[in-house]
Amino acid sequence: MILLLLGTNPYPFPRLLNTVDKWALETGKKVIAQTGHTSTTGISIECHDFVDHQQILSWINESEWVISQGGFGSLKDCIHLQKPVIAVPRKQELGESQDSQVELVTALAEEKYVLPLYEIQDFSTIIEKIDTFNVIKKEASALPIMLANEISKYL
Repeated sequence: MILLLLGTNPYPFPRLLNTVDKWALETGKKVIAQTGHTSTTGISIECHDFVDHQQILSWINESEWVISQGGFGSLKDCIHLQKPVIAVPRKQELGESQDSQVELVTALAEEKYVLPLYEIQDFSTIIEKIDTFNVIKKEASALPIMLANEISKYL
């Protein structure tokens, strides 16, 4: 099973959902999606808008790998559970977020925590790389802890 996490951002992310749905139809892969505020009309994969955090953690553990929006919460869980993850930053200019997720995804990619997907048309190329993506141990870098501490200062 592949898990798709669109997070709880109050903005829709149809660009990623539609791409994954099309890929799942073509490959026959089972995908479970947590979709948040993204409409699932016409989508064939199993979708759940908002679910309990424990369910998300369970799905992450059960999945082969994860495709996630570039938000801190979703990525933090995948990194903590040492699950291979393709991170797709939402784009502010497409109305997918109020701010850019590129900086976080880039920082985590540089630390080898995530495999970044910046342009959705590169989806099939990134999918080919996920099976050989080496997940590093979460203790290898203090970056996620430092980011969490910085974010906590503003909450």
